Amino acid sequence: MSDWTVTATKVGLLPGQKVRRKQMAVAASLGDVCYNNSSGKLAKGDASAAGTASGQLFVVVAGAKGNTSGTVAADEWVTAVWMGPIPGFTSLDETKQYFLSDAAGKGADTAGTVNRVLGYPDSETVFMFSPGKDYPS
Repeated sequence: MSDWTVTATKVGLLPGQKVRRKQMAVAASLGDVCYNNSSGKLAKGDASAAGTASGQLFVVVAGAKGNTSGTVAADEWVTAVWMGPIPGFTSLDETKQYFLSDAAGKGADTAGTVNRVLGYPDSETVFMFSPGKDYPS
């Protein structure tokens, strides 16, 4: 399994994204895959357990206005994509489907413990986030 590589400072908004404003439960980087935790805040998703891989998934694409560090803090309000193109990736393989990784916040080119599809690359640097339904193993 190979986790994708994201340059957080290159992640951002693109036309065609479906977004929501959400509050973070934990600190994260732009480009991290997140899920709604029991408090309704975003936490880093991972495929190591059904509880962190189920429900609606998001990718964090923007933090507080003026934040150019590529990171977001716990309790910060962020812009999160629930479907659409996301820039900032490095060397995505356009011939592969990507899945939620067992590593927190990451995607990978093979399924993790829980099989959760995230989408397909649009190019080597842009990922088309279109998460599939839950498939707990």
